[in-house]
Amino acid sequence: MDEGVSSADSAAAAENTPSEDFTTFSFRIIALAGEAHSFAMQSIKAARAGDFPEAASLLEHAEKDFSDSHDIQTEGLTVQARGVQLPVDILLVHAQDHLTMANMAIENARVFIDLYQKLATATDHPHPMEE
Repeated sequence: MDEGVSSADSAAAAENTPSEDFTTFSFRIIALAGEAHSFAMQSIKAARAGDFPEAASLLEHAEKDFSDSHDIQTEGLTVQARGVQLPVDILLVHAQDHLTMANMAIENARVFIDLYQKLATATDHPHPMEE
């Protein structure tokens, strides 16, 4: 146990750990972040096809799943901030990787959607990009 954290502090913080075991905790992040990444990539594909309302809808789904995944991560960070050392294993590292990649996919989707909208309205390229 870390010095400066009493067993009473540790026990109280443990009561506030994520409700499931740590494997489930990691898998919840992986599942939601994976969905967020998938929706973001689908939004780029929809924008490329010129379906901008669908691209916007898919991006909203991506952002919602990412936010939910991030909230789960925040639960873990809050527990750790209260003095409970969470186990860091390859599954948690993998979950963090999924969360980061989902964030990047969403950021890239925003850029690509904007670019495809500009291309679609440009006079020298009035049609959506061909596959």
